[in-house]
Amino acid sequence: MSIREKSLREHGMFPLAGKVPQAPALVVPVSEVAPPMRFKICITASVSGTGARRASEFIEGPGQDVARQMADRHTVIDDKNSVALFSAGVIRGDLPPGESVSTKEALAGVQLVVLDLDSPSQTEVDHVQTALKASGLVFLMYPTHSWAPDAPRWRVVVLLSRVVPVERYAALWAGLGRQVGTYGDESAKKPAQRYYLPSCPIGQKDFRPVAIVGGTGLADPDELDPPALMQDVSVSPARTYNASINAEFMAPRQREDNRTRDAVVIAAQCLVVGDCAAGADQREPDWLMTGRVLYFCHEGEAIFHKWSALNPKYDSFKTQKKYDIRPANIGPPRCGTSPRCADCKHNGVISSPVQLGDSNGTAAGKQPVDIQKAIGAALQAADIKAIMDRSGQLFFVKNAVVNGRTERTVTPAESQAATDAVTAATLAATGKAVSKSAIETALAVTRHTARESGERVDICLRVAETNGTVWRDCGLGRVARITCTGWGVVDDAAEGVPIFMRGATAGEIPDPVSIGTPRAALVFLLDSFKKLQGLPGDEALIVIATLLEWCRTATPHPIIEIVGPAGCGKSTLSDAIAALIDPAGDGGRVTVGTAGPDIAAAAQHAHLLRLDNAGRLDVATSNLLCIVSTGGTLMMRLLYSQGETANLKVHRAMLINAVSPVCTAPDLQTRVILIERPARRDGYVSEGGLRSSWNALLPSLQGALNDLMVGVLRELPSVRESGAYTGHRLVDFDQLGVALVRSAGLEDEKFTKPVGKMRERMARRTASGDLFLMALIRVLRDLAARPTHAEHVDVAAVARGMNPALGVVAYDGSRIRITVKPETLHQRMPLSVGFERNSAMPATPRGLTDAIRRVQPMLSGTGVNVDELNARGRCVLRFDFDLGAVHED
Repeated sequence: MSIREKSLREHGMFPLAGKVPQAPALVVPVSEVAPPMRFKICITASVSGTGARRASEFIEGPGQDVARQMADRHTVIDDKNSVALFSAGVIRGDLPPGESVSTKEALAGVQLVVLDLDSPSQTEVDHVQTALKASGLVFLMYPTHSWAPDAPRWRVVVLLSRVVPVERYAALWAGLGRQVGTYGDESAKKPAQRYYLPSCPIGQKDFRPVAIVGGTGLADPDELDPPALMQDVSVSPARTYNASINAEFMAPRQREDNRTRDAVVIAAQCLVVGDCAAGADQREPDWLMTGRVLYFCHEGEAIFHKWSALNPKYDSFKTQKKYDIRPANIGPPRCGTSPRCADCKHNGVISSPVQLGDSNGTAAGKQPVDIQKAIGAALQAADIKAIMDRSGQLFFVKNAVVNGRTERTVTPAESQAATDAVTAATLAATGKAVSKSAIETALAVTRHTARESGERVDICLRVAETNGTVWRDCGLGRVARITCTGWGVVDDAAEGVPIFMRGATAGEIPDPVSIGTPRAALVFLLDSFKKLQGLPGDEALIVIATLLEWCRTATPHPIIEIVGPAGCGKSTLSDAIAALIDPAGDGGRVTVGTAGPDIAAAAQHAHLLRLDNAGRLDVATSNLLCIVSTGGTLMMRLLYSQGETANLKVHRAMLINAVSPVCTAPDLQTRVILIERPARRDGYVSEGGLRSSWNALLPSLQGALNDLMVGVLRELPSVRESGAYTGHRLVDFDQLGVALVRSAGLEDEKFTKPVGKMRERMARRTASGDLFLMALIRVLRDLAARPTHAEHVDVAAVARGMNPALGVVAYDGSRIRITVKPETLHQRMPLSVGFERNSAMPATPRGLTDAIRRVQPMLSGTGVNVDELNARGRCVLRFDFDLGAVHED
């Protein structure tokens, strides 16, 4: 049994059959006698050393302000021990100078209660958040530094309405656990315990849950830990319930009761309430729960006394206090909080025992409500429609008028935002909130109905392409529609517009302003990149072509990799490019991690994925980036489930910046556009000023991209029909680049020459760092220096090992063709001594052939073509190249 489960059981909370223990969302009022509380939270700079003993600063202010200040202190750093810490305690005013502030003796009391939730389920996290929001208490809830998708860790901070003695902290900690329905880490409930402020490792901030601050009231300590009401300090002599004996006590307590649920009907079906009705000796929490159930029943107060009197320990005064222990505006207790619930057939079906009083409609005198129909009617009334995308994921779509435009909001049905929308719509339509299980059931029914209908739609991120029309989502209900005849901005809910989902970080694109002709637009863009970003004309042209390619959805996307030393403007150029295609909502930088799940998750929210200050990419990440570029769907196992999978579309634009090239894998490199920034020794411009200048041009820059796309769509069919420019795997990109320069009235080579030179430069640079490739080129160069005079080499003869076993033919002047068996070529390679599986130099002819396949893209980039020929079942290699391709660099 885990420490967490043991703690839950010790406190009477049993996670049965995988069901998260749920406590009611209670409203704990501010103590009426407490003055307005002003907090002074002690902050220490480190977990050990001098910084742990002394207060480095204080966070001061009223409750909500303090909670927000703590949330705003989020630190992005890999070393958790460098993060500042806070304490729940109040430092003594008479603490001697130099005395440690991190001990119990240094505290005059406590002002916060903190729970650490170690690896809770998502259901448990959702319930804690719901309970906290419903309670109305000021709270802060955030993922800790060590949070991970498969090992979530959360911290909950609740602020008290007054300072209380440190001796009460453990009881307050347990009271907060009862309040939210689960208990925290037992080892983190000491009054002098210190906790890290919100933080996360570098690169993770935008891909983990955000801190939540809520509530308006402060928690009354006596409500979290009732000093007398929750403790059996004395037991009165047993007495029998008698209405005449208790009449005087009950008389002043009578109140109007319009509740119509039948307690007897509930007791017949709920084991906890049934135990009380039978006079069984109940646990205190179960007895208290019974009183709270009866509060919602007809004559529940009298029935609570009647049933309680069947127990020998009955005391009328204490029973009444139990009945009145909570205010009248709380919700009913929830199922699953008692060990008795394990054997109940209703556990997991209903959310509260009080629902059993309405189950047959006789007690309330009205027909039962079909909650699923109520939810469906509420969604229809709120104009929320359910749709299913082509991967089988359910989405909710709602139209709303914003600034005179109809904006369409698309939300995944599995998200918390969708749950909130369903709850709000149902509450607005019926005046009643619905349980989480009811919402889950409604989603399951809706999902099944959508699946059975067979209708599927495309859910797009930022760009879309339909029947020769390119669409660009500008946000706020605006979509740019681009065809070969022109472009304009329309409502995103207009007829024929694709359905766009705006991810968690999506920002707005300003209204585009047309420049005019494609030629004028190209001149404007080239001039802007040159003057503000310092890009040479050829590189700027390639970047512009890439931006246009990123606006299409059915073709491979080139990856832009910007490299250069520190201070050369890599990040600034990345920001400028991102602002043109997929800006962030806060105008800042949004980066993704290099792990596969991180990239796949980010691809569901952003069209442009950015890797800032990237380091070395492993093989798995390089392979995944190839899929991101070419396009595909990543099938991943659902968390904690072996039998179900999630299909995640990962065809996205990719932007990487690094000090030195990281896209060195041959297969990945053929998909990369490399921009090398020179070192800058002078001429620095403030980043803020440069950003402001670029942002001021954004409307015109966006319009220029649209103007160019019109020209590209007009010229692209003729470029494709020509069948040219198919010498590289990114043939769609090359054809778009040619269509781009043609639309501006320029020659094809204006694009083909610079992009060809760039690819050759990339290949040669990578080849210079590959030991095997350098050795192979050296052998080819030596063989090319002594060509034979034969005009033809018999490939079959070479395969059989007959003369000539090696054929080197010079033709077309300086062009060389070498035909050779792998064994013969292997003998000429400078092999390393011994066989090592991970060695750069293959130790066998078969390994040589595999190594040549690996570097084939780089060979092609340097101008060396290689083919594997099959002659009578034997492999023969043929190299074809110009002498300049293997010259000494």
